Formats: sequence, structure tokens, C-alpha cells
Amino acid sequence: LEFEAGRSFDSAVASTTGGTVQLLPTSSLVSNGGSIVLKGTTQSATTGVAISGANVNAGAGNLTIAGESASSIGVDIAHSGASSVLTGGTVSITGSSSVNGPAGIQMFGSSVTGSNGLTVESLNSIVSLSATTLTASGGNLTVRSRGATTGAPPTVNYSLNVNSAVVGGPAPSTPSVISNTGAGTVTIDAQTTSHGSSFGSPSAFLLANSTISSAGGAISITGGGGTSGFVEGATGAQLASGARVTSSGNISITGTMGNQATTNSRGLAIDNGASVTSPGGNVTLSGTYNNPSSTSGKGAVINGYVSSGTSGSISVTGSATV
Repeated sequence: LEFEAGRSFDSAVASTTGGTVQLLPTSSLVSNGGSIVLKGTTQSATTGVAISGANVNAGAGNLTIAGESASSIGVDIAHSGASSVLTGGTVSITGSSSVNGPAGIQMFGSSVTGSNGLTVESLNSIVSLSATTLTASGGNLTVRSRGATTGAPPTVNYSLNVNSAVVGGPAPSTPSVISNTGAGTVTIDAQTTSHGSSFGSPSAFLLANSTISSAGGAISITGGGGTSGFVEGATGAQLASGARVTSSGNISITGTMGNQATTNSRGLAIDNGASVTSPGGNVTLSGTYNNPSSTSGKGAVINGYVSSGTSGSISVTGSATV
């Protein structure tokens, strides 16, 4: 099954106006193991691919979703009366927006499962995951962002924001969960390409009141700053209160900030109430802040809980040049 908007009806040539692929609440798109492809490209302030409270199930087949918008969200997967539930073998979700601010990929109150690997990626925009579950039961799981932040909270203040949210009713909020339940790895890679303001205290990667886990494969988390935008209080990779990173394998978390960040910036921050645990592997934490023109800053700030197993080790490295 393949649905593609943004091309003329009888030609392979891209249309001048583009179009949105949209699945409305309670709708279902199901194949008996065949691949499903959803592609939307818009030249206006509309979403490339919008899935709201719908079910998409490719079984063991591949599921590919690609959305691009000129000035809105590339791919928007949302809760609308019910969670959007997406399932496939190898699952790939890519999104982009051509202007700073709107997310390349935005997910809220949704669930995505890949039995043979899962990739969520925007190479020119931010990625926002709220109350969302990403699961790879086989293969590897990768989430990657390359976003320009604007200084306007909440979501556009981070290249990759993984957080909790209230879904469909009163509190408490529902955490996001990124999990590989098989033997594969989890890779988180977030880079802030630029920051449009001198305020906002952005993080390239923020994990708040949510969990990243793997059953046995390694977890690698990387967050870094861009090349422009002098902003105070910036952080490369931040685990805020309620954040949990856990694996029986090795865990590596690296945060960097360079000369685009100024006073009180940090490479890596693990806040009070956050935890990093590896019962059977090693934990490696590294933070670097390098801006000789800055008056203050830190490489790594560890206020949370970090542990490894009896046969594992913990390594913490911090470097600051101010």
C-alpha cells in the first residue's frame, strides 16, 4: 500500500502546491505483511503526514512514513480520542520543515513498534516526543535530530525533546518510553544546528520524566550544540528529574557545547531525580564545554544517580575551557 501526496495525478513530476497525507481518528490502514508507504510534501503551512488517533499495521512488512512541509510540521502523529498505533517490520519515520521552529517530527500520545528495527529521524528540524512509546523488538532503534531552536519554549527550545504529558484526561502525565526489547542497540543523536535567541536555556537533547532502555544492547546518547547563536545556560545533553536510562549492556552519554554557548552553559547535565543504571555493563559519561570567551560554564554536572554492576565500571569525564 502506497499513498503519496505532492505529485500531480497523472505524472511523476512534483506538483507546484503539494499535498498532505492524512489519517483521521478511528481510521485503519492494514496490510497482510506487505509494505505500507505514506509520503506527503507540502509547499504551504500544512503538515506533510498527519496521523490522528489512527491505526497503521504493516505486520511483518516495512512501514515507511516521510513528511515534508514548507512551514509546518513534517510528520505529526497524535492522540485524538485514542492513541495512534503504528506497527511494522522495519519502521522508518522521517520528517522535515524548511523553517526554524516547527518540528520535523512531532509525536503525542502515540505508539510505534518495529519488529526489525525502528528509525525516527529529522536531519534539518527538531523532533518532539511527548507521552510516546517507541519500541524495537528486533534490530536497532535510532532517534536522530538536527534542529534549530528559537528560544520560544516549550518544544522549540530543544533539538530533541523526550518528555511526559497528560493524555486524554486529568493528571498524572504519561511518560515517554524509548525501548529496545531485543538484543539490538539504542542510539540517540541530537544536534542543535543554531539558536535564534540569546535566551531560553536550550538543550540539544532533553529527557524529562521519561525512560530510555534496552534489554541487552548498548545505549548511546549524544547531544551537542551548533555553530551559531550565543545563548546562556545551554546544555548539550540533559537528563532532567524523572529521566531514566537503563540497560544490562553498556551505556554511553556524551554532551558538548562550544563557542555558540555562553555563561553557565554545560556539556552534560544529569539532574537530581534522574538515574543512569547498567546492572551488567559499563557506564561512560562525558561532558565538554569549550568557549574561551565565556566567563563561566561546566563540562559535566552530575547530581543524579549513576550505577553499574559489580563487574562493570563508571567513568565520568568533564572538560571546560572558559
